[in-house]
Amino acid sequence: MLCLPAGCRQQENNNKLNPWYVTGFVDGEGCFNINITKSSSNLIGYQVQARFIIELHIKDIEILRKIQAFFDGIGSITSTKNVARYSVYSINNINNIIKFFDEYPLRQSSAKVIDFSLWKECVKLMLSKHHLTTTGLESILSYKTAMNFGESDKLKLLFPNIISIKRPIVEMSNVKLNPFWVTGFIEGEGSFHINTNKNTHKMRPVFSMGLNQRDKPLPACRL
Repeated sequence: MLCLPAGCRQQENNNKLNPWYVTGFVDGEGCFNINITKSSSNLIGYQVQARFIIELHIKDIEILRKIQAFFDGIGSITSTKNVARYSVYSINNINNIIKFFDEYPLRQSSAKVIDFSLWKECVKLMLSKHHLTTTGLESILSYKTAMNFGESDKLKLLFPNIISIKRPIVEMSNVKLNPFWVTGFIEGEGSFHINTNKNTHKMRPVFSMGLNQRDKPLPACRL
């Protein structure tokens, strides 16, 4: 049986989120992305940008503000009528994001940790200025095409000869889940609702989580 310590009530004693809560939330809702766009001002003709993004419904914008405060105010929050987004683009700030997740790592049984590891390799190349060379750009593309949901049709047209690296396999982890991580992950991916039977009119409370197929090993992790 899962027993959550009182400290899991994040704002009870202070305004600082627990770091494992942040990791859990990002495991559910975060995105590690490499954006490549055409640029006439770059010698190789393309601009490479590493991005860390969390996108939520506008009603949850306060969570993004708390996460931004947790990361000492770096990044920016933008919003539309329905969507709020926390974004970190600056390469120096991105390096701080990496240091955090190196200290408080994403779950080894999640697809997100694989995306993070590939993304981190791209950032290393960028910090060494390799993204300003054609060879470096091709190396970044080989990682990017293995991240998230693969290579876009647009990239396939622009770079038809890029060979993607083999994406690591998500493996089951027997390490017990940190309760703060569980709280953050459920805040991002969990659902609490009431199910009503149309025939009997009986109601029952339901707790559920819906994940992409690539995160299949996660629900089997131990509480």
